[in-house]
Amino acid sequence: MEQNYKEIAIKLFKQGQFELAKISLSMAYNKLPSDELLAFIEFCDIAKDNPNDAFSLFAIYFDPAQDDNTQIFNEMIEIMQSSAQESNMEIESQNAITYADFKNLLNENNFKSLFESILFSTKIIIMHKDELFELVNFLVDNGFTEIGLKYLEGSTKMFAGDERLAIMLEKIKDKDENSLK
Repeated sequence: MEQNYKEIAIKLFKQGQFELAKISLSMAYNKLPSDELLAFIEFCDIAKDNPNDAFSLFAIYFDPAQDDNTQIFNEMIEIMQSSAQESNMEIESQNAITYADFKNLLNENNFKSLFESILFSTKIIIMHKDELFELVNFLVDNGFTEIGLKYLEGSTKMFAGDERLAIMLEKIKDKDENSLK
């Protein structure tokens, strides 16, 4: 039974599973290379950082009123990439680091000393929900419970319906109760 990897990728993309969609598109590309598939593969990478924009572009691309949206789609990918580059330049100019860079520094330092050294001078830029949950976990585990809670409170819209929020809040509550004993 022959798989239509592009159709599978589209379904995965609609579910927000960008990495799996990218894998499926890569398999489709291996079977039948095309510029369109290459653009979609790149689009999956971009979607990880900007899911809302990606879903909007995705809807435009699959607009049945358009005959061929490939050129429009490629132009939109270029716009999103230049926006990401501008964002990186802004990060560099602001005394900020991405969470990925912060994690790389963790390989050489322990969390508590690293976080304390940048706490007042550097912003940590969070790009994904997973990064935020990981950071909050590190904060709670290392005695920075209040700061972790502030990160969560500042991002409540991002977590609407995410069951990890309730788990994290329970963990914070347990930490607070244990510290009072």
